[in-house]
Amino acid sequence: MNVRPGDIARIVHPEYYGKLVQVNRLITAIPHKHPNGREALPSCRGAWEIESLGSPFSVWLVEKGGGSRRVPTQWAACFDLWLRPIRDSDGDDETLTWAPKKETA
Repeated sequence: MNVRPGDIARIVHPEYYGKLVQVNRLITAIPHKHPNGREALPSCRGAWEIESLGSPFSVWLVEKGGGSRRVPTQWAACFDLWLRPIRDSDGDDETLTWAPKKETA
């Protein structure tokens, strides 16, 4: 994992590239409610709950009766691969636990 709860991180997804967020917690169960009371989508299981440290996100809200619209919110869900932590120290490098190992001849 790139981040852990409490980290300040930078988003590297093209839609929000460079946006600073605080990582709150891992979404492990659905339904999951963000602090504003909105539910995360079922596809967000395994993502991090994040909080914007600047202007709100503009996210898609799926209406109960069908349809969707963009709404501003301070909280959203983001998968680990789109987050890069900003830390005083590098911390433990967990790359070797998930990266493929090079074959040696």
